Amino acid sequence: MIAGRRTEAPTLRSVLHSFRQAWQDPRKKRRLHRRILEAMREIGILLMAFAPLDLALIAEPERQWRTLLIFLLGGIVLFLSGVLGEMGVEDD
Repeated sequence: MIAGRRTEAPTLRSVLHSFRQAWQDPRKKRRLHRRILEAMREIGILLMAFAPLDLALIAEPERQWRTLLIFLLGGIVLFLSGVLGEMGVEDD
């Protein structure tokens, strides 16, 4: 409780409503789009950084290189999508 008010967890309906409102306001739309692209870029960096660690931990040698390539390619795709998308988004 905050100052006598009971706080509840957001429902799916309230979350979807806030997304709809964000897509109607151009400023909020750009900010949400920028955050999604930034998250894609960060996930791509993490995938590329931890792919060699995963390679070292896999016990089955025949699956090592396939898993490494999947992680690296996924990381590269997400990273480049985020970076190229951010280049196209204008600043406020």
